[in-house]
Amino acid sequence: MHHDLHWLDVTERIRFRVASTVHKCLHGMAPPYLAELCLPIVTSARRHGGLRSATTSNLVIPRCRLATYGSRAFSVAGPVCWNALPDYLKSSDLSSDCFIRQLKTFLFCLY
Repeated sequence: MHHDLHWLDVTERIRFRVASTVHKCLHGMAPPYLAELCLPIVTSARRHGGLRSATTSNLVIPRCRLATYGSRAFSVAGPVCWNALPDYLKSSDLSSDCFIRQLKTFLFCLY
């Protein structure tokens, strides 16, 4: 029934919501308290002397102290979900509507 209605499973729906929130954070459409949690590697690479990963559009994944809840926090789950996306979805010139449409298609075709 999910294939007929083009619905995502629960785990893919969660990934969809997290990735779309990160996209809004990176494009200035989210509240500042969320946007400050999504730092590109380029900004932190200056402190570390230049990394090869600075040329990609990945985000910094902070260390989490709690093994049970730390990885579920948006500050960790957002960048992990974003970094797992293919490069064509992380392009900065995608509009929100186009990003959401392509993200749903990508997540639907995963499984």
